[in-house]
Amino acid sequence: MSMSTQAYAQKSVTINGAGATFPFPLIDTWRVEYKKVDASVNLNYASIGSGGGIRQFTEKTVDFGASDAPLTAAQTSALPGTAVHIPETIGSVVAAYNIPGISSKGMKLTGQVLADIYLGKIKRWDDPAIKSLNPNLPLPSRDILVVRRSDGSGTTFVWTSYLSQVSEEWKSKVGSGTSVSWPTGRGAPGNEGVATTIRGAKYSIGYVELSYALTTGMNYAFIKNPAGNFIEPTLETTKAAVGASATSLPPGDASWSNVALLNAPGDKSYPIASFSYLLLYKEMSTSPKVDSKEKAKAVIDFIAWAISPDGQKYAAELQYVPLPDEVVQLNQRTLASLTYNGEHLYTAPGQSSTTGSTTTSTSTEQTVTYKAKLTLSASMVSKTGTLTMSLRNPATSDAQIYGFQVTLDGAGITKATAPRGWTAEFDGDTVIFSTETAPINKAKSGLFRVTADTTVSSIDWETYDLDGNVINAKTTAVRVR
Repeated sequence: MSMSTQAYAQKSVTINGAGATFPFPLIDTWRVEYKKVDASVNLNYASIGSGGGIRQFTEKTVDFGASDAPLTAAQTSALPGTAVHIPETIGSVVAAYNIPGISSKGMKLTGQVLADIYLGKIKRWDDPAIKSLNPNLPLPSRDILVVRRSDGSGTTFVWTSYLSQVSEEWKSKVGSGTSVSWPTGRGAPGNEGVATTIRGAKYSIGYVELSYALTTGMNYAFIKNPAGNFIEPTLETTKAAVGASATSLPPGDASWSNVALLNAPGDKSYPIASFSYLLLYKEMSTSPKVDSKEKAKAVIDFIAWAISPDGQKYAAELQYVPLPDEVVQLNQRTLASLTYNGEHLYTAPGQSSTTGSTTTSTSTEQTVTYKAKLTLSASMVSKTGTLTMSLRNPATSDAQIYGFQVTLDGAGITKATAPRGWTAEFDGDTVIFSTETAPINKAKSGLFRVTADTTVSSIDWETYDLDGNVINAKTTAVRVR
C-alpha cells in the first residue's frame, strides 16, 4: 500500500486517543514515526486501560478509543452512534513470576492451575499441582502473591476469558470481563503497574502482555495448549494462534463480541492470544472532537498508515505480531465505510472511488421487535442505600437478555453487583450490566444490586440482546424501605 506524504491540510492537526495500555509502546512509536510522513499531525495517546478508553469513546471526549476487548452488546447499545472495530495489532498475555532461586523463564503451567491460583485454591509455590509439572525446579515453600489489574482492562478480559474456558469453576464463580470480582490478589493499574508490582514483590505471579514482560526482563511461564504442548509465548506462537481466525472475522461495523483467539488449534499455538482494537464512529461527526472534514481525514489517514506494512513494520521490533494481510484488507474496507457528514474520505486499494453518492457496501440498521414484556421490581433500603432489582423474562418471550443498563434519578453509584456470569461497570449515575455467556432466557430472572449515595424514587432502564438491540426501555418506580 502506497501512502502520499503530502498533508491533507496545511495547518497542524492534533489527534487524541485513549485506552488500552497494551498497545501503548507501539502507538507511541507510531506517534514519532508518523511525523516523518505528515509533519502537520500531532498524536496524543493516554494509556489509561481499555475500560477508560471505552468510557471516553462513549462520552465522545477523544477522537478514537482503544481496547483489548471488543465492545459488549451493552456497551454498544450505550454508544451515541454506530462504532467500528479496527484491529491494530496482535499480542499475547503471559503469566509472569518473581521467585527467588528461579532465575529463568519456562516454568510449566496449565490453565487449570492458573485458575486455581487465581481462585485462591492453590496458595503455595510447592503445591503438588505445580510440583508435578516442574519436578526439576526448586519450588519454595512460600505463599503465592497473586497480582492482577485494579482498573478496567482489556488484558483482564483476555485473561479471565481464558480462565473461563479452561475452568468451569472460574466460569461459574467469577466469569470474564474487563473487570471482575476477584477472589484474591493485589491490584495494580495498567500493564505497567502489574509488571512493576511483580518485579518488586518476591514470590509473586501476575498477568501482563508479552511485550511488557520482554521489555522489562521478566520471567514467564510456558502454558499448555489444547494439543498438549507447553508453549512459550513468542511472536511465532502468537501468530500461529491467529491462523484460520483471520479469514472468518466480521465486518468492522458488526458485533465483535464473540471474536477470540483463545485456545486456538495447532501444535505450536500459544493459548492466550488476542487482537487489540481501535474504536471509531462510523459517522465520524458523531464525536464533537472530530469537528471538521480535515480532522476526520487526518484520523483516517493516520490509521490507514498504521495498519499498512509501513506502520506494521514497527510491530515485530516491539514484540507485537504484525497484522495478517486478510486483517489489513478488512481494516481498509472498514476505513472506506467511514463518513464525515455523509461523505467518504478514504478509498481502499482496489476499490473505485465515488463522489456524491457511494457504492461502498454498508450495513443497514434494522429495528428488531421481540415478543417480550419484561418486568422489573425494584426496592431500596434507605439506611444502606442498597437498590435491589429483579428483572424477569416471561415464559412467552422470544428474547435473550445480554445487557441491562440502569440510570438512577440523581444518585451516584458507589457499588454494583451482577448475577453469576455477568459483569458490572458503572460511572456516575449509570451502571451497565453485561454478559457473554449467561443470558437471561425466557421464564428466567436475574437479581442485580447497586449501592447509591442517596435514596432514589425511580430508575430508567433498558435491556439488550446480543447484537445491542433494545428489548425494553422503561422508567420504574422504586419502593423505598
